[in-house]
Amino acid sequence: GDDASIIDLEKLAGNPLLLVVITKDNRFAVGDEIVATYTTTGQTDPVVVWGKVEEDPFIGKLPCFLEVPNDKVFAGSKVTAVYEVHRPNVGLVGNSSKATATVTGSTPIDLLPPSLVAPAINPIDVLAYPKGVTVRIEYLGAQKEDRARLVEVNPPAGSPQFPLVEFNSDKQVDTVLSPAFLAARHGKIMELRWNLNRNGGQAGKSPATQMSVLKIADGDSRLPSPKVPQAPDDKVLDLNTFEGNADVTVLPWIGISTDNIVTLKLLGKATDNSDCTIPILTNHKITEAEKTSGIKEILMREQLLTLKHDTELKVYFEVLPSPASNLAPIIFPPLNLKLLKVPLVMLEDFETGTVGGVPVGTVMDFPSMVVTALNGYAVITTQYYTPPFITGKYLYFAPGGTLRFTLKRPAKSIRFGSADASNPPLRYSCYDENIELVKAGSTPVSERPIDVWVEITETPNRTIKFIDITDGRSGSRIDNFSLYY
Repeated sequence: GDDASIIDLEKLAGNPLLLVVITKDNRFAVGDEIVATYTTTGQTDPVVVWGKVEEDPFIGKLPCFLEVPNDKVFAGSKVTAVYEVHRPNVGLVGNSSKATATVTGSTPIDLLPPSLVAPAINPIDVLAYPKGVTVRIEYLGAQKEDRARLVEVNPPAGSPQFPLVEFNSDKQVDTVLSPAFLAARHGKIMELRWNLNRNGGQAGKSPATQMSVLKIADGDSRLPSPKVPQAPDDKVLDLNTFEGNADVTVLPWIGISTDNIVTLKLLGKATDNSDCTIPILTNHKITEAEKTSGIKEILMREQLLTLKHDTELKVYFEVLPSPASNLAPIIFPPLNLKLLKVPLVMLEDFETGTVGGVPVGTVMDFPSMVVTALNGYAVITTQYYTPPFITGKYLYFAPGGTLRFTLKRPAKSIRFGSADASNPPLRYSCYDENIELVKAGSTPVSERPIDVWVEITETPNRTIKFIDITDGRSGSRIDNFSLYY
């Protein structure tokens, strides 16, 4: 160093200690042998080193450098050095005065860089390790009370430091890099090293090692796709199958954390066929509750009604792992749906039935319903024709008879054609799937035969599964059901 009275072990950096003898003086001759003796406190055996005076043809005699092994230089010791000059065929021709110095600092410790623990491999695929990866620090020279701290070189702004951890019995310290930590570095190369802490201070630091974190590919199938529970087949969102608003959910993903900033939106076509975006979440920071339960947001029916019927919808979701990471967002697999707005209607005209009598207890199967003769005489026939109410094949049942219509899919409202005598009118009772009454009514009273559409209108939040229709006293004809879902 600059001060010859101090030997700084840190500056020595593990190299030999050099004793320098300046030989310009005329008392030194080329070929002289210089014998130096180095002693240190606490050691009984001195170190003896030799060198010769040499000459350069251009600059003359050169300084003589004598090397004391690094392992003979002890922290905190006081050292002395003297030398003698011996000339060939002459013997001892001179000796030096004593030089003294104090050894400060500590000897640099050779530390290995941290390593990745199997089964993890470099480069790191974040989604392949739902529990994260382990980085191991190993130092076989660890002493009791020694501790180690993993260090990331140039981490993202605001990143907390790793803790100081004691070595285990195997002289190792394992640190888990969580999926959230890795996701915040996807597509990047991170450098990791570690510090050795001894006696309350840093005693050494390791070289750094590089670990690459693979970019999470857009739409990676290991990421959860958004879901709309009202579209259970993940294909069609039919507004006629549910009341009120829809929901959009996203299950927790590998690497989810409260540092995540998410965007959730719906893309489709408006009623004028222009592109339309419905924002659901914009720059939303994940909450603690969402870390375990995932995301659940409302998609307003009023917003869905602004979209074109039969349009293709895309539910789009992206995550920015951390606002400080300066990374591209992670794009999740989208959910693609078709939107149905116009009420679905199914027609039943009984054309698949077989003409003939229907005894009590007979069950007749049709595409949209099952018809059961509960009592009285009934028949499938074609003898009466009053379009559009009664056309082709129709059901006729005698005075006082009752037919039960069991819908294969519960309907919100129903219309059917009826032709019956004037008084008393045809009566109907509608029930839900629990056989609880939804609605009851009858056709208008009249003094003449009447052909009408019987309209069973919607009851809010109720659907119809069964309809019992009972004739008055003159026989009724039933045909051309429209079932609105």
